[in-house]
Amino acid sequence: TLGARYTEDTRTSQVLRRTFIGGFSEFFGGSPILIATTSDFNGSADFDDFSPRVSVGYDITDDSNVYFTYAQGFKGGSFDPRGQTTAAPDFDQDGTVTADEIYDFMQFDPEEVNSYEVGYKASQFGGKLNYSAAVFYADYTDVQIPGSVGVDTDGDGVNDTFTGVTTNAGAATIAGVEFEGSATFAEAVF
Repeated sequence: TLGARYTEDTRTSQVLRRTFIGGFSEFFGGSPILIATTSDFNGSADFDDFSPRVSVGYDITDDSNVYFTYAQGFKGGSFDPRGQTTAAPDFDQDGTVTADEIYDFMQFDPEEVNSYEVGYKASQFGGKLNYSAAVFYADYTDVQIPGSVGVDTDGDGVNDTFTGVTTNAGAATIAGVEFEGSATFAEAVF
C-alpha cells in the first residue's frame, strides 16, 4: 500500500493581553482602568509538508500475516497564545527588541516524525482467538514543547514572574512493543 498526504497550513494569531483594575470587564458591565498591555501581537505563517506512507504485508496463511509500515507525520507550527510580547528577548543584543524578534519569540516551528512498525496478526480456531504483536519506533524532530520562561518585569536583572512559551526541542524517539488479543470462550445459544 502506498499513500501520501500534502499539507498546507496557514496559521494566524492575534494575542492581546491586558491588565485592568477597578472592577469587572466592560463586557460584563464594568468600567475598569487599563494599567498595562503585555501583548499586542498579530502574526501569520504558512507551513507545508509532503508526508509519504508505505506498508508491505505478506499473508503467511489464510489466518495470519506479517507487515512493515513506514510513515512520515507532520504537525504544523503556530504561535503561542500564552506568550507575552513584552517578554520577548533582544536576540541580537543591540538594545532594542524589534518586531521580528517578537515574531520569532511568539512563533514555533512544525514538528515532524518518521515512524516504523513491524508486526504480526493472526486468527485461530475459526476466529475465536485473535491476536497481534508489533514493534514500533518513532523518530521526532523539532518536537513542540510547551513551557515557561522567566521574565524580568522591572529591569533589575532578576526574573520576578514567568510567561508561557512553546519552543522546538531538537529530537525525541519513542520505541515500544505492543500486544493485543481477544478470545471467545463461550457462545450463548438462544
